[in-house]
Amino acid sequence: MKTMSKIFITIFILIFTIKISAQAKLGDISIVDTLTIQKDIYEGDTPLEFTLIFNIKKFQRGKSKKEFINAQLLYHLNDTVAGTKDIRIKARGNFRNQFCSFPPFHLNIKKADIKNPYLSETNKIKFVTHCQGGTSSENYVFKENLAYKIYNLISPYSFRTRLVKIKYIDTGRRNRETDSWGFIIEPEKMMAERNNGFPIKNDNLGTVHMEVYESDVAAFFHYMIGNGDYSITGRHNTKIIKINDLTKPNGVPVPYDFDYSGFVNAYYAVPGENLGINSVTERYFLGACRTDEQYQKIINYYKTKEKTIFELVETDTYLSNTSKTEVLNYLKSFYNDLNNPNFIKNEIRKTCKDLD
Repeated sequence: MKTMSKIFITIFILIFTIKISAQAKLGDISIVDTLTIQKDIYEGDTPLEFTLIFNIKKFQRGKSKKEFINAQLLYHLNDTVAGTKDIRIKARGNFRNQFCSFPPFHLNIKKADIKNPYLSETNKIKFVTHCQGGTSSENYVFKENLAYKIYNLISPYSFRTRLVKIKYIDTGRRNRETDSWGFIIEPEKMMAERNNGFPIKNDNLGTVHMEVYESDVAAFFHYMIGNGDYSITGRHNTKIIKINDLTKPNGVPVPYDFDYSGFVNAYYAVPGENLGINSVTERYFLGACRTDEQYQKIINYYKTKEKTIFELVETDTYLSNTSKTEVLNYLKSFYNDLNNPNFIKNEIRKTCKDLD
């Protein structure tokens, strides 16, 4: 549809209120009608575009304190500034906060006059951006975003993301401009409610307290992308939700933060010392010990997703050719593992965790 290709430039109107007359037009569809079509900013694949104006120099110097600083967000309509909102940003994360010159951050939109029903109770939005400058960091962003998209294909209990093409204007350096890429992550409560559930804030739960099937699906995903940087206990790079369903009395783990995975293969990523592997690209299964029948059920399920996963990667237009080849080869090695008749014995049972 001709007009649909233009809708992405108005996405942020869904978050921030603008007084526009009902007669205003975007192609053949009025802007009011467009708002009715696109209410959820995490739906769709076309990148959002906006500008952030703040003192980046101050942000970088104070990132370890994780304090909010003031910023302005400009969103665009037909290559012109359509509106400006005062927001606040704060550095987040642990390793990336310390290591990266530009760590991921929270966008605090509490006072931004939100009218969008999907975000009416949302105060903060997680934003992942480049760690350092250069093409390599951008490809890490694209690969990590792609990991989220792959898990969207595998499980509904997953965080949705949306790529963002962003211009930074640094008021601390004479309004120096920098163009980069990043992505926003669906708020935890929104993800839980989308799945008819609610978040569980308990760091003392373990795999034994999780739904078996959903827990195994998540564990195999971590194995697929070569991610050993997670745990259910302590909720390290894992959120837990409870589904409002009597047939699912236990928690459901929801993975996030994949920059330490072999799939992304960031130059700064190193495996945990207790894993006994030399590189994050070496896979290591951290899921629960189950029967062969239970494992085979998960294996068969992942095989049904093979075609759509590869189609997602092959049609990606943001990864460099080198990065795309690396990702495809890494996924192929996972599916080669699944087709090995000794896979469960040689790879899974060697490192699976007994339930207490």
